[in-house]
Amino acid sequence: MRRITIYRVVLAALFSVSFVCAYAVDTGRIKGTVTDPSGTIMPNVTVTATNVDTAIVTTTTTNASGDYLFQNLTIGTYTIGVSVQGFMRYATRIVLYIDQDWVQPVKLAVGSSVESVEVQANSIQVNTTDMQLSHVIDTHQIMELPLIARNFTGFTLILPGVQAANDRFTTNYSANGSQSQQTSYLINGADSNDLPLNTIVFQPNIDALQEFNLITGPLNAEYARNSGGIVSAVVKQGTNQIHGDAFWFYRDTFLNTRNYFQKNPITLPTPTFHQNIFGGTVGGPILKDKLFAFGAYQGTRQSIPQTGGNVQVFTAAQLAGTTRGLNSAQTKSLERSPFPDALPAQIPSRRALRRRADRCL
Repeated sequence: MRRITIYRVVLAALFSVSFVCAYAVDTGRIKGTVTDPSGTIMPNVTVTATNVDTAIVTTTTTNASGDYLFQNLTIGTYTIGVSVQGFMRYATRIVLYIDQDWVQPVKLAVGSSVESVEVQANSIQVNTTDMQLSHVIDTHQIMELPLIARNFTGFTLILPGVQAANDRFTTNYSANGSQSQQTSYLINGADSNDLPLNTIVFQPNIDALQEFNLITGPLNAEYARNSGGIVSAVVKQGTNQIHGDAFWFYRDTFLNTRNYFQKNPITLPTPTFHQNIFGGTVGGPILKDKLFAFGAYQGTRQSIPQTGGNVQVFTAAQLAGTTRGLNSAQTKSLERSPFPDALPAQIPSRRALRRRADRCL
């Protein structure tokens, strides 16, 4: 009985992982129309999309209108291929970004299927499929641009129409005049929003991010949760090649300068500050061309200074209510005290106030 229960738990865990992975996939789409040299549409033609990094091949067939569609393709570099008897083999390579609809028309040339025609696709394509305004920050920009807090949402501030938050939610931003709490965050297609505060919940290690897309324009129905910007990020994945990196970012007191109010380094020294951010990523094949893995880690060890400078504390006489010894500027703030007759000599103690309250009752 115990063995059966364990099997049930394992199966439930596997189904749960499968469900989460299926829900969390964030993809792109490739579509187009296949025609012959005269422009006539060609139905029932097999079209393949091969992922260059994983060698996974996805196949589809054109419909009666000659249109083909690849849905839910993992972002990356793909080779689109078409082979039809009596025509040269067609091949082109494209880079598919997150949430992108790439339109790739295929025009076949007459010839032997042994011959091939390679078409160089444009690296950037004008979006003609919807009205959304989107901006993709790819892995090259993520790795090369400076980011002191290693919070990937900080990259949104370099994009048009984005302003930094002016409220207590400093990690948020405002897109095209919306409130900073109207932003929606997606990690691999899964919702990553804190429900009470509507801030981001999970901050991936930026070395683990492949890219993210910021949508600021008119939103499609799939993004109807909030009225502000949409940040859709995707984590890197394993490929047929082992890849990864290691990092260590170090900040210390001697590397920092004093602030404006710390003019005297002897009486007001620079507050102690130590920060070490370290980690790495690694990915590769488990079964070549079939199963892949990717992992990432980031650790933070730091000593953050508290508010520096001198702090004024009350003297024993002041704690007893005596205002003698204060200068005119200090006593001026007490002129509207409810005990004007006690200034500047003595403010009634708590016991005297209690006796006065008892007489009033």
